[in-house]
Amino acid sequence: VDNTYIGAEYISIFYKRNLKIYSNVLGTQMSTGKKRILLIMGQVHAGVLQELFGNNENYIVVSPMQSLK
Repeated sequence: VDNTYIGAEYISIFYKRNLKIYSNVLGTQMSTGKKRILLIMGQVHAGVLQELFGNNENYIVVSPMQSLK
């Protein structure tokens, strides 16, 4: 890790992990052909993943609160 920009280094590692999760979900859905996916993630990942899927016009992000009333 480059200590010059230590904060940026750690954030980029975290963001890269979220991109891998996103890619894995897309790949799994493409290979199975399923129309729905239930993804359960911790709050640390949820924000970034909601943004990634929210920017993909092929996905609708549904809050779990709709089912957990």
